[in-house]
Amino acid sequence: MATSATCVIGLAVHDVYSFLGRLIILVAIQAGGIGILVLAMVVVQLMFIGVYRWWH
Repeated sequence: MATSATCVIGLAVHDVYSFLGRLIILVAIQAGGIGILVLAMVVVQLMFIGVYRWWH
């Protein structure tokens, strides 16, 4: 379940979770989304650094 939540899909095998369980899953999904955005920004910055060095 933790792997699924941090991969931003949020798949759940069981439909019965307490409020705390749902809150933990929500936080894990948000953390996975932030991880994807950080990875995308790092890739974009590395691309711009490469283009800048190639141009100058």
